[in-house]
Amino acid sequence: MDFSGLVGKFPLNRPLSSEDYTYQLKQTTRLDMEPHDMLAVIKMNSTFLESVDKWFGFRGFTTAFSLTAFLIVTVPFGLVAGESLLQALGWIDTDQDRGELAVFGAGFAIVLGLIWWAMFAIFKKESFAYTHYPIRFNRQNRMVYYFRVDGEVASVSWDDVFFTIGQGSNLWSVRGHVLADDKVTVLDTFSLSHIGMIYSHEPDPDTGKFHPEDYVRPHWEFIRRYMEEGPQDLVQRVRFCLPISDRKETLKAGFWRLLLNSGEMGVTTILMSPLYLWMLIGRRIAVMTSKIPQWPAKIDAVCRVEPGDPFAITGDNRGDCIPDTAHG
Repeated sequence: MDFSGLVGKFPLNRPLSSEDYTYQLKQTTRLDMEPHDMLAVIKMNSTFLESVDKWFGFRGFTTAFSLTAFLIVTVPFGLVAGESLLQALGWIDTDQDRGELAVFGAGFAIVLGLIWWAMFAIFKKESFAYTHYPIRFNRQNRMVYYFRVDGEVASVSWDDVFFTIGQGSNLWSVRGHVLADDKVTVLDTFSLSHIGMIYSHEPDPDTGKFHPEDYVRPHWEFIRRYMEEGPQDLVQRVRFCLPISDRKETLKAGFWRLLLNSGEMGVTTILMSPLYLWMLIGRRIAVMTSKIPQWPAKIDAVCRVEPGDPFAITGDNRGDCIPDTAHG
């Protein structure tokens, strides 16, 4: 799991690092690997491709974590602080100095309050926020539109984004850096939808091939080919469209999305199922308390889908890909 950019901000107002340059991905360079949508597509057509944020797959973890930590900390700290304060007030008999008990109880209460504040801050990263933070890649006007975590919608030219591979915790993702006019200073950063392990940062020097378990760059290649070559060779690769553009995720869909983080169903999925059930509780709270993001009218206006577009797909209630007849 990698929540960099959601819990903690990406480092901004900084120059591009040596790692940024080392792992740069160029929009016009075709990688020798099969493109993969990685269960991230919401809609795709000849005008735009819309995908989810990189935190969507593990959504629910920070909510479940903050609530669990809140309960674990509240019980012992609350009992100690409460008992000390009640003894200081004389409501419970004690031989200890009441002044010291008052200071001790107040100290515990302050620490408890700070922990509550921290847990609430983490809780609000997913809950009472947005159900997801979509990204739109418009190949007609070559623009990228993306929701920031504060709900603000940003836009940048596809050709001007500095794409590179960045690491958060032990996982990697493709990051898009929005640069200042000097083409060096990072003003903003967004991530593509997939996070994962990368076992080899460079292709095999003998074959030019990438590691078969590297899915970070195949997802980049999916986005890159859409923008540079169009949807015609990609539409058949999309087997599932997330039905969340105008509705909230169902309980069943959320559970299956969490399970799919284990890859193919097997022993690992069974062993991880208690964790996913715990996360599912957090995911439901996050989804039900959050609002569905809505694109500004001016962005929808430039993302209109032509009638009869043969490559326009969206998800039905189950997520099966169906023709999309909506405009925008």
